[in-house]
Amino acid sequence: MSPGDRAGAGSGGALVAAALTAVTIGGCVLAIVLAVTRTLSPESRRAIELVAFTPIGLPAALVALVGAWVLLRRRRRLRQTVLACAAGLAVLHAWWLAPQFVGEVPRADPTSTRLVVMTQNFEEGEADAVADLVRQHDVDVLVLTDTTEERVSEVVASGVGNALPYDTLENGRGSVVWSRYPISSDTHVSDGGDSREVRLDMPGLAQVTLFALHPTPPYQADGSQWWADWEQALTRIRQAYGDAAADGRVLVVGDLNATADHWPVRSLGEMGFRDVAEQLNSGLAATWPANGTYTRLGLSVPALLALDHVLTSPGLVPTDHVVTDAAGGDHRGVIATLVTSER
Repeated sequence: MSPGDRAGAGSGGALVAAALTAVTIGGCVLAIVLAVTRTLSPESRRAIELVAFTPIGLPAALVALVGAWVLLRRRRRLRQTVLACAAGLAVLHAWWLAPQFVGEVPRADPTSTRLVVMTQNFEEGEADAVADLVRQHDVDVLVLTDTTEERVSEVVASGVGNALPYDTLENGRGSVVWSRYPISSDTHVSDGGDSREVRLDMPGLAQVTLFALHPTPPYQADGSQWWADWEQALTRIRQAYGDAAADGRVLVVGDLNATADHWPVRSLGEMGFRDVAEQLNSGLAATWPANGTYTRLGLSVPALLALDHVLTSPGLVPTDHVVTDAAGGDHRGVIATLVTSER
């Protein structure tokens, strides 16, 4: 190899090393940004949206950890700094992410009454497919969010009311509830999204209270209406139940426009509510985007974010959790089977 060839090879190796070093440090920086954003819960639209990607912080920290160990041997001080930072971030992000995958599954009373709840964002999708899902899964309560009068009419025409004869159709269209059991009250709980509190009279479970929520998406009004809707909803839930939620049958259901890392869902956790997916160790259970709604470089973007949820108070526990794109919407639907918890 001539001196020129050796110089070229050395230059190429240096460029590769520099690129890998940049990736290592970039992974650490990304993990830091995600951790800080989740912790501070800032109010701007972009920050709210960024929190949804918090789970990326774990692989980013692990990339930084491995990269620092392998690539930065000659830069001892930088290596030690990145290693310490990346290790701490990996532990923090793993701590946040772990409950989605591991943990004790709550015990259910096998003799208790079963309640099957389905939620579907219905801005898009097929009404007949929704009706088919209700029949196939023997759904007791259907919550459709982000609907219009025309879309609701399609669902009515599909015959959902044959199985679920009680509904909230006389009280708004944004979030609509159909139920197999009588609805004793129906109250709006936030200005945006037509979110509502519904009380169901159900044999075997006495009264079940369901919050059908659809807070305004953060991209509207730069996130301010998202905050306002959530503050109204959480205030109503606290006022009505607070610590008593542990003794009641309470559900929070719908397109929450929030993941487990957003402060409203964490606040629900502090009140005693837990996501069905988390309780059954179902992982991230992503629901958006679905059905090839978005494409990049000619490829469909897979479901990345868990925005649609069924959360329960301790009085109800899940035995099954299904995420389905059969309705054909831009969100996947969630179907949860619930029974009473063992005491």
